[in-house]
Amino acid sequence: MKRFFIAVYDNKFFYFGFGRQPFLYAGCRVDTCVTTGDRSRFPLKDIDAVLFHYRSFDTSFPAQRFAHTRYIFWLLESPAHLFRDIVPYTNVYNWTFTYKLNSDFAMPYGRVYRRKKPLGPDTKNYAAGKTKFAAWFVSNCNTIGGRKLLVNTLRQWIQIDQYGGCGDLRCPKDMGKSCYAMVSKNYKFYLSFENSLCQDYVTEKFFNILRLDVIPVVYGGANYSLQAPPHSYINALSFPTAKALAHYLIYLHNNDTAYNEYFRWKRFHRIPLDWATFSKPYCDLCERLHTDNSTKMYNLQKWFVEDSHCKTKHDLDISDFINGYIISPT
Repeated sequence: MKRFFIAVYDNKFFYFGFGRQPFLYAGCRVDTCVTTGDRSRFPLKDIDAVLFHYRSFDTSFPAQRFAHTRYIFWLLESPAHLFRDIVPYTNVYNWTFTYKLNSDFAMPYGRVYRRKKPLGPDTKNYAAGKTKFAAWFVSNCNTIGGRKLLVNTLRQWIQIDQYGGCGDLRCPKDMGKSCYAMVSKNYKFYLSFENSLCQDYVTEKFFNILRLDVIPVVYGGANYSLQAPPHSYINALSFPTAKALAHYLIYLHNNDTAYNEYFRWKRFHRIPLDWATFSKPYCDLCERLHTDNSTKMYNLQKWFVEDSHCKTKHDLDISDFINGYIISPT
């Protein structure tokens, strides 16, 4: 039986749970693991892994480290929101457990799977009855990625209804399902704009909307084709300028046939429940604890920060996109 300790943050179970039962419930191929948040439950020499939330208020490590104990870096935020210097943690962690797709245990905010058998022909008109153009739910107003600046630019050509702490409209978080239903019924587009533009960083702002009958317009630093089917979203940064993006959205708004093409993927793909998404990396971790004796260490400054290639609103290509400048080739 493998045992690992979870250094918690705001979610005491790290979206999974304590004990062995979560591994059994998830149907893991290897389920002989036990998780705990109680540092005193097992002697340190009997702990096989420590899963440590980098932004946890508890920044302490076990008093003694044993060679067989894996230290695991756990974080779902981007490098833009570390809140402290990561350099001192060089050669501390053996494995990584993040949203990045090349993590030892990748934990993206959502997963899309191909159906074993396609659904029948879809004749629904997804534009029918929708009277509003685009919605945006946001509480963090000013971000380094410049999404607010982009929205302000887009408003020169299209109508965007802004909900949350940064807008005039309200839809309470405790009414999440009702809010999503309202968006799905009334709006053609939803702005799935990330707070930071980093490799692989695609959050619930995209995956939650992908489940609805509305087209997500994404703005982020990820290669979205690695995480979602083609023609299931519109990538803002695939256009030369914000104006070109706005004009394309207007075209779709006026063309039901072209608009409906963005929902054909639903016949062939599905998005499972969150439990399926969050349990997989824990299953993989349990299995690997039984088979992997490697002792590698991570340079997190390079792997997590530098290799994420994050961009900001001050980067020339992002600024030019938002402000409508096109640089002629030399």
